[in-house]
Amino acid sequence: RVAPRCTYEWSFTTSADPERDPTRCITVADCIASCPDPDLAPLQACVNNTCRPLVHDFGPSDGAPGTWVTVAGCHFGTKSGVVTFRGGPGVADDRAGIALDAKRCGPTWTNSQIIIEVPKVTTRSADDDARTGGIKVVTTRGLEATHLDPTAIYTVNDRIKPGICRLDPRFGK
Repeated sequence: RVAPRCTYEWSFTTSADPERDPTRCITVADCIASCPDPDLAPLQACVNNTCRPLVHDFGPSDGAPGTWVTVAGCHFGTKSGVVTFRGGPGVADDRAGIALDAKRCGPTWTNSQIIIEVPKVTTRSADDDARTGGIKVVTTRGLEATHLDPTAIYTVNDRIKPGICRLDPRFGK
């Protein structure tokens, strides 16, 4: 008599399938298929069936606290993780970005784009605000994104930049 075998079958569907989790993978080819950016191809990896999150770039690259920054890349997932504005060595001057109002903006954390506000802490001291430094993205799965340009920094200054989080054809002229 043959003992029953337990099998686990994972149906990896196409990226056109809305039910497919684009951060899941079996091989690196699955990651490349869901993020065909040629600049990011050398950084692609499938680790423990999860595509490595990757940052292509962010912009604007400078602005005052309160500025909205768009981080572009892939494999961020569709649930909000954490974007941190790193002020320098160590974590003492790191500040978590501020999520935008979903009612006003719609989803601001998608698999390929994150829109986040540069933190301004409501205190009397500017020391509590974001400082010039890199940007760190960590997904809800706890994976830190790899940057295409690991030397890219966000420069905090006093220039207030305009921000757009959503275009809705039902409003405006």
